[in-house]
Amino acid sequence: MKLKKLLLLFVFVFSSFFAKAQTWERLFPYTLPVGYSIIDNCYDPDDGGLILAWTNYTSGSFNCKTWFIRTDTLGNILWTAHYDTIDDVLEYSSVTRLSNDHYLVGGAFYGTTPWIRTLFYLDMDLNGNILDTTFVPMQVNNSGPLVECGYANDYITSYRHDTLPGFDTFYRIMIERHTNSGTMLWQKSYSNLNNFVNATIVRATLDGGALVHWHDSGIAPDHFQLDKLDGSGNVSWTQDLRTLLALPPSNNFTIRDIIADSDSSFVMSVIYSSDSLNTHQNSFIIRLGPTGNLLDSISFNDITILDGTKTSTNKFLFNYYNYLGGVYSSDGMMFLDANLTYLSSHPYPLSHNFAMSKLTANHLGGAFTSLNIYGSSNNNIFACNFDSVFNTYPVNIKGGILLDNNTNCIDDASDFPISSSMLTLTDTSGTDYYAFANAGQYSVNVPLGDYSISHSIQANKVLECPLAGYTYSIGSDSTILNTNFYDTLVPGLNDLVVYHYPTSFVPGFVSDLTIYYQNSGTVTATTTLQFIKDDSVQFISSVPAPSSISGDTLFYNIGALYYDSIGYIDIQLKTDSTTPLGTSLRFISRFPSAGDLTPSNNSDTLDKIVVGAFDPNDKNVNQPYYFNGTDEMIYKVRFQNTGTLAARNVVVVDTLDADLDLSTFRLLSSSHDPLSVQFGINNKVTYSFMSIYLPDSTSNEPGSHGDFVYAIKPKAGLTIGTKIKNTAYIYFDYNAPVITNTTVNIVAGPNVGITENVRYEGEISIFPNPANNYLMVIVPEKYRTFKVDCMDVTGRLLFSKEHINAHVPQQINVSELNSGIYFLRVGNGEQSAIKKFIINR
Repeated sequence: MKLKKLLLLFVFVFSSFFAKAQTWERLFPYTLPVGYSIIDNCYDPDDGGLILAWTNYTSGSFNCKTWFIRTDTLGNILWTAHYDTIDDVLEYSSVTRLSNDHYLVGGAFYGTTPWIRTLFYLDMDLNGNILDTTFVPMQVNNSGPLVECGYANDYITSYRHDTLPGFDTFYRIMIERHTNSGTMLWQKSYSNLNNFVNATIVRATLDGGALVHWHDSGIAPDHFQLDKLDGSGNVSWTQDLRTLLALPPSNNFTIRDIIADSDSSFVMSVIYSSDSLNTHQNSFIIRLGPTGNLLDSISFNDITILDGTKTSTNKFLFNYYNYLGGVYSSDGMMFLDANLTYLSSHPYPLSHNFAMSKLTANHLGGAFTSLNIYGSSNNNIFACNFDSVFNTYPVNIKGGILLDNNTNCIDDASDFPISSSMLTLTDTSGTDYYAFANAGQYSVNVPLGDYSISHSIQANKVLECPLAGYTYSIGSDSTILNTNFYDTLVPGLNDLVVYHYPTSFVPGFVSDLTIYYQNSGTVTATTTLQFIKDDSVQFISSVPAPSSISGDTLFYNIGALYYDSIGYIDIQLKTDSTTPLGTSLRFISRFPSAGDLTPSNNSDTLDKIVVGAFDPNDKNVNQPYYFNGTDEMIYKVRFQNTGTLAARNVVVVDTLDADLDLSTFRLLSSSHDPLSVQFGINNKVTYSFMSIYLPDSTSNEPGSHGDFVYAIKPKAGLTIGTKIKNTAYIYFDYNAPVITNTTVNIVAGPNVGITENVRYEGEISIFPNPANNYLMVIVPEKYRTFKVDCMDVTGRLLFSKEHINAHVPQQINVSELNSGIYFLRVGNGEQSAIKKFIINR
């Protein structure tokens, strides 16, 4: 067990803002009575949030409303709803999202006869409609229920129940696990508790059980107990944290929150005060093992740690405030790493007149939080969605990219949206923010400041208006609408485009090669596409079928291809099981180029190397290891749900290399809709497939796959030798990410490689291939004394070795070579041969 101690008196000096994240913050200015406050929120798996508010009473009346607010991914309100209780006061409510796509709300209210409470459950759909209500009349002085989503999307509920009507002497705590249809699976009762039970916390665990903390203040000193319930509701172990932390007996001890971690351990925040006046509140964050043993701990002096959550980046985030001498100050949030080491902290973006903040992890590495802001006469609700460096951007700019057919610069019935446009927002410091207009609409969040906005014009269009773009000076939280751009067509252009979507070729497996084509011109084209496959692979089938086949060449009659229309040809090719790893494959697709505006993109060549491993979650690029640094790069990210349940959401965080030009980004295709594309910090792009319910591979293997394809160009002027690396992180719901391979491409200038597509016959034998540290070379006896030159694909000589004893295996040290493709030239002054090999580490 490790013990760490940290004194946080002014932690904000360690935090800082970073630029460019698609996050948001919103103030919902409801004129609400003073009693309103946030009770709970849950991060909506459909890329939004649900905020729940409650009130005590208004001007002495017991008439209360519970408000629900659902937002989209950028904080815009999708709907509001409320639940009325007549002559009742609501309290102790919570909300969770179940696997049947319903929200379950639990709580209690009491009526005009004091202390008579009724428990209630609300079953609400995704649009805020209350589908069903369940009321459980209880005895006096009851509270609850609290509900939370549990293992396998069942839910755990807890409430307090009096055993003797009319008395405040004995209590019961009830813990229950239910299916999402309401069927109770087990129940645990804590009976004959002596006095008011405070700070009861229940968390669902991976085994279908729960972790329960309860407090009986009728025992001196107060009794605090932490129980682990198993999947049948039985107690498997019991722990007293005061004894575990070697703290003296004290009534001022509270477990504030419990996080059930994925490794069956438990991280929790504990508040403790050693003085009876409670003027100094100290805190621990601890981790208990699966059997209740103490694994790790960190302590804070005069800091009160509140609610917490575990983020998608494997960090822990907690609310806190400074509490020194009985004075509250410095409210904020702090990050700890997986070992409970303090990382950073940040204040809330508000003044300190709020309470009851809630945290729920999001897929950005940060969290969704909601707060109640107290005012002198009314309250507001504040919520934000922040990333791993606490970014929250209060300005939302929305607009459309439209084809302006009548050139009137007005969005009217004759216009229609233009897909796949990039917008750039530049502030006065020169920092760029990017937005992607999919289906012609965009929405982007940015900090306060001064901005100029422009969008990238496609070759077949011209920007009609506004010619100068837009400029904004934004000094307060704002939503700016109708920032539209209107384009018109350039008449009479012929411009056909063809690309290959990259894929992997593995011996013995069938690969899906997709050809993408588009009419980027402004006139209708009728043409034929020609596809030349490598002779080492076998054509299996294609959709559509080829109109004719001649040897390794397949012909496809495209027919009439209208302006801005796109099409795909999906071809299945099988690599023979005997194909050696490292074999070069080449595929060519081409349109006729006569009279075309940009003939260079009328054909596309895909060079691939046969590889020996297959991963359904991977990333591929169309360019070879060494490539011309001015060529466009096309990336394809594939994912497959190999779990045991359908994945409601799939989120891919793609780490684009800093040497790629984000303004040239184009989304070419995606397997599922809708797809949200957001640009974040450090060139990270987040692709969100929300509510796609991707089947698992066991129940539906063909349907368990998905992918998306995009194009992007390197930045201009990169030096030869620049490496461009990309890796993707694939999140299935809230599971740990599946990390893809890293693609590597090296800028080699316009004349790439030794003579391309040449087959070298096998006089020379080299093994192993791919190699790691050493390469064995066998040379025919006719070479006698020979020389070996090692070159990269640009033809640059790396080293030379003189050898004798031909026909005897010669060992060559290649340990200093980076992963990639190389060539050995073996010669004796009279004759020579070349052999390709691969370094793969």
